[in-house]
Amino acid sequence: MPAAQIAALNDAFSEMGVWAAPGGVREEASIYLDCSIEGDVSITGTSATSADSTAYTFEISANQCLISGGGVAFAIDGSVSGEGYYTAADDALAGSYWARGTLDWSIGDRTGACIVSVDVETVHSLTDQASSSGSVQGTLCGYPVGNP
Repeated sequence: MPAAQIAALNDAFSEMGVWAAPGGVREEASIYLDCSIEGDVSITGTSATSADSTAYTFEISANQCLISGGGVAFAIDGSVSGEGYYTAADDALAGSYWARGTLDWSIGDRTGACIVSVDVETVHSLTDQASSSGSVQGTLCGYPVGNP
């Protein structure tokens, strides 16, 4: 696999908490982030690399995460998980992933659930970023998301 493709895979997985290591992509990785008031968010991932592709899974979990904005405390608890793959070609990375889960939220005495169900397809050009493309379809907190 050319160095540019390895670097692009590393960038893609770095955004999800999975990092490339010398000689291949590490099989498991986890990061933990503290929420601004209390609680934390964990991001875990696994990957398996073959000659020209990488398959991965991920889970993002909010654990009694309490944050504040505009003087209002906002609590989030729950998880979103998914899986996907990237395949390297001569000058592009093609991939897809899905994410599903539920994030429970509360603001004061109001509560609710945000259901996540999203599918993403991408083609990232390694030679011409303007020719990169992708699509997103699904729902996020009851609202449709997508592009034509």
